[in-house]
Amino acid sequence: MQNKFKHFLNKYLLGTSDLTEKKVVEDFSDNLQKRPLIELKIIQENSKLRSSIYNSIKYKTRERKRRKNYRLLSIGFSLLLVVGLTIYQKNISVNNQELTYSTSNELAKHIILPDGTAVTLSSNSTLIVSNEFNQSNREIKLLGEAYFQVAKDASRPFIISSDNFETQVLGTSFWVKRNIVEVSTGRVKVSNLLDRENYVILTAEQKALLKDHRLYKNTIDVFSCISSTSSYLMMNNITLTQWKQIIEKEFDIQIHFLEDIISTKEFIQADFRNSTLADIVQSVSYMYGFDYKYENKTIIINNTKK
Repeated sequence: MQNKFKHFLNKYLLGTSDLTEKKVVEDFSDNLQKRPLIELKIIQENSKLRSSIYNSIKYKTRERKRRKNYRLLSIGFSLLLVVGLTIYQKNISVNNQELTYSTSNELAKHIILPDGTAVTLSSNSTLIVSNEFNQSNREIKLLGEAYFQVAKDASRPFIISSDNFETQVLGTSFWVKRNIVEVSTGRVKVSNLLDRENYVILTAEQKALLKDHRLYKNTIDVFSCISSTSSYLMMNNITLTQWKQIIEKEFDIQIHFLEDIISTKEFIQADFRNSTLADIVQSVSYMYGFDYKYENKTIIINNTKK
């Protein structure tokens, strides 16, 4: 593991690293800066090493302060590699076969894969990317929930193996949840991992539902769609404008106000994780006293509070 990271670091310093290798190094650096050394699990075993590290860095800085910044970066990374690796592995782990992204209880993570695909990884979820990704294939593994905006590549389908099924696409945007795949745009093939002959082809505004070990295709009722578990849905004293932006992004819809209620001074404080769009809109409409209707992926809101 350490040799693998040193190889990434050398390429990073030489400016020859690819997107994945660059992210590994920069995320490692961010984690070292954000967490104090006292949090290290190996602090007792390495107290002398830690002291030696800082003395060495201090000495090297004093003796070679006129050298280029990348030399200091290299020294710092090399010396902190042994003790810092424990911190780094809490969020991203790397081995010879794969790169793993994980999220905590309340934090979502936004990821750009080497092919340009954008992924929003929900809380308590894991994304596993092979080192062969974007070279010989575009295959990944998902444990949990994520929203994908897949970069188009007709020669190499994008394949996601999740808890219960396999999702294959060429270029589209969609949600993959534990038992549901919801398609916003494009065309998706969803296969049952327990029965490959049981599959469905989805297009925009359609979803696949796994029930009793069988896949079924249905039209998406946007008001029945359930939100993710992303932390930004835990709303703490946000404005109606902020709420509008969050809900539009979460459900891929538009919200239009017929009257000026944006300037209201009331604030929203609620946890809308794992909630239907209908429940979310109804809750806020009760607070603000507005009526609403849904037409062509747009929620039209009319203020009735006088």
